[in-house]
Amino acid sequence: MDTQWVEDLASLASCGNFSEAARMNNISQSAFSRRIKAFEAWVGAALVDRSNHPVKLTQAGRQMLEAGQQALTRIETERAHIRESLSGPDKYVVTFA
Repeated sequence: MDTQWVEDLASLASCGNFSEAARMNNISQSAFSRRIKAFEAWVGAALVDRSNHPVKLTQAGRQMLEAGQQALTRIETERAHIRESLSGPDKYVVTFA
């Protein structure tokens, strides 16, 4: 799974338009559509209801967006904690002069 897929789905959910979401992500509309289709193939379900304009996420799309955003938030939080713990002085080192 590509973490960019979650950001793509969030962009699409916010604007409801493939072309606008692609512009927001600085990629072509066809490349954006391919990424959404790849995400759908990976999940095994339609994530976007393309029958109306603006497009809307399906129930599966809403579930994956929520889960993906939670996962990315958790990953970023853990990354920040790890970097913080490695950047500070070691609290358990005793130095003798």
